[in-house]
Amino acid sequence: MKKIFTLLFLTVFLNVRAQGDLSISLYSASIFFDTAPGDTVTLIASYSWTGTTDAPDVVVNCELPPELQFINAFIEPTSQTASMLSWQLGTLSANQGGTIFIICVIDPNAVIGVPIRITADISGAVAEANPDNNIAVLELNVSAPIPDLVMFVWASFEEMDFLTFAAEQNVPFSFDIYFFNLTNFTAPNTVIYDTIPENCQFVSAVPEPTSINGRVISWDLGTVDRFYFGHIQVTILPTELGTFKNITYAATDYDKDFSSNHVSLTFNVKALLQPKVLSPAVKSSDKDDPIIIGTSTKFSGLARAGAKVTLYEGPADGCFGDLQSCGAEEVGSTTAGTDRRWEIPLTNLNEDGLHFLYIQAEFNGEKSSPSFNFWEPMVVKVDTMIDAIGFDFDNFIISSGGSNILPRALGGSSGTTPNTEFRINKRQNAVRGIRDLPEYLEKHGLKLVIYEGGNVYEEILPVSEVNEVDEGNAVSGSGAEDFVTAHDFIYVHKGFGAGATIEIWCLPMYYPEDGSPPISGLVWVKCHEILIDPAGYVYDIEIAGSEYEWPQVPPEESLIKNAEVVAMMRTGDASWERWPAEETGQVNPQVTDSLTEDGIKIPGYFAFYVPSGQYQVKATAPNYADYISPILTVIDEPVFHNVGMRRIANVSGLWETPEENPETPALYTLYQNYPNPFNAGTIIKYYLPKESVVSLKIFDINGRQVATLLENEWKSSGMHTLQYSPIGMASGVYFYQLSSGGYTLSRKFILLK
Repeated sequence: MKKIFTLLFLTVFLNVRAQGDLSISLYSASIFFDTAPGDTVTLIASYSWTGTTDAPDVVVNCELPPELQFINAFIEPTSQTASMLSWQLGTLSANQGGTIFIICVIDPNAVIGVPIRITADISGAVAEANPDNNIAVLELNVSAPIPDLVMFVWASFEEMDFLTFAAEQNVPFSFDIYFFNLTNFTAPNTVIYDTIPENCQFVSAVPEPTSINGRVISWDLGTVDRFYFGHIQVTILPTELGTFKNITYAATDYDKDFSSNHVSLTFNVKALLQPKVLSPAVKSSDKDDPIIIGTSTKFSGLARAGAKVTLYEGPADGCFGDLQSCGAEEVGSTTAGTDRRWEIPLTNLNEDGLHFLYIQAEFNGEKSSPSFNFWEPMVVKVDTMIDAIGFDFDNFIISSGGSNILPRALGGSSGTTPNTEFRINKRQNAVRGIRDLPEYLEKHGLKLVIYEGGNVYEEILPVSEVNEVDEGNAVSGSGAEDFVTAHDFIYVHKGFGAGATIEIWCLPMYYPEDGSPPISGLVWVKCHEILIDPAGYVYDIEIAGSEYEWPQVPPEESLIKNAEVVAMMRTGDASWERWPAEETGQVNPQVTDSLTEDGIKIPGYFAFYVPSGQYQVKATAPNYADYISPILTVIDEPVFHNVGMRRIANVSGLWETPEENPETPALYTLYQNYPNPFNAGTIIKYYLPKESVVSLKIFDINGRQVATLLENEWKSSGMHTLQYSPIGMASGVYFYQLSSGGYTLSRKFILLK
């Protein structure tokens, strides 16, 4: 009878115990980095109780090995012995969890190569559903404090020659040496050596080298800090023709992988490169899609200063080898100025019809040649009616957002920002008083062919305003001084959405000099093309997941909204200057936010509407490596270029505790979450300079929204803190995004399950 009573008592006791599962996990950010003796590490113990009722008498223990010295913890332990830390958590509510952070230091005498083993366990007065997850084990590898320097070199050449960079003989060019310390350890006594090739002369470097010993240039960097990024720009002068290799090497006292400390740059040196044609905008060798020009059209472009530039007419299908042996005949020639500019009038090209043109430069007896030595024709269609109409390409102007764009080329392209009004100024001959002759004026409308959102449609853009250029002067030699003169026809459109392409077609109108009725053209001529949203975005390559070439738009969460972008204009063979944007009502440099008064209000976006020429885009942003683009040859369009930047600072800060009392920021600020990585929960802080409506959302690596923490909630000014515990989310990289006060801020976290 007594046995039966005892059995009944135990059965009742067990049945009243809480049913569910206690679990614990143990991890540390140090598993992602090399951990050396003397380093501080943070252990993260995440615990949880899954049950429908409360779990009483819950205790968490963490046993530290001799190699770890306990510093402090958040939450403070209830008891502590030499190696055991204990937390009496008491009663946990149904489905409650939490996180304990334990700060330790690795013994300076710890044996390198021997892992450190930490264990943690959880227990309570519960009926366990799965006792296997009540114990967690973590091993940390102890490494020697060895850094790892990684290098690469990039040069801003004008072109590629047989998949190799090409430079011009006796014309200086620059290349950039980038070096990274990708570890948590400093690299002492670091020196970078650059050996320039034979037959090349050192010109300059930024920063200045520590020493120059023949062809070996060196920079004594001292100690390179952990996760540090550095950049050196070197300018050299190639004096001979041929193929050369520049070799760069980083030396330090010790390095994890010396193979990544070497890098080389191979380039070909040619007597001179092919000239660049800037106007007219000949972009095709297709006989069915020629550029229509008149005999008054001038070919202009860029070439090496002092080079003779010759325009030829030759075979329709191109040719290999020597251009003259293909039967090409000279149309005109000139000499490029010190600013590399050249211009050739087409006075010898006066026959209507198709013409197949070629361009070549000559300098000191050497002639330029195209890649693979194949000459491809520039196909143009000469129409003498264009001359009679009096199209003035130097006064074809597009104004948008207070900026003037001078395309100068029939058939070319320019661009403007989305939903921005633009004005077109087209100058040509017309009868005096045409503003009062609606039957003539309406024939001067422009036909717009719009490609937008996968659809194609047309509209006629009427003349908004017309002005006689000079009331006192008629067209030279017209014999009708009181009848025909140049006019500015002005057209206004309210703008289009992002991504649209607008073709502008003109219907030529010829006004005879004898005063007879005008002759309307039978065929529309493609005058120009406007690209909406044509410039570039500045974005984080790591967050975007890959590089995005223009016109691709990087993911919203990857856009860098505090970058400064400057456009540099080439003014000579080896000289560059800041492009004077203020002359066209623009701003240079620009900031990629939505507030700075640079006319660009799209976050992460920049736009330089530049005249034809050669440019480079330079970008800087806090915590990112400086960026410099290749040489961009602009025909008659904006700088079409996306800027992908690489984060270099605050790498280790992903796993560091943010300051409890940071200096009060002046702008909306989103802080790095802590801990990161995390399991059960993490803390997110943000600062508002004024009362604002706030949204805070979570996105996965593919940009899909997976959680909403705040949705248009009104918050007071000051610092705000919230705790986030993900539900049903797999391990991986995620982004949390704060939207408030016109700002959108993003940061990354790592979830470990």
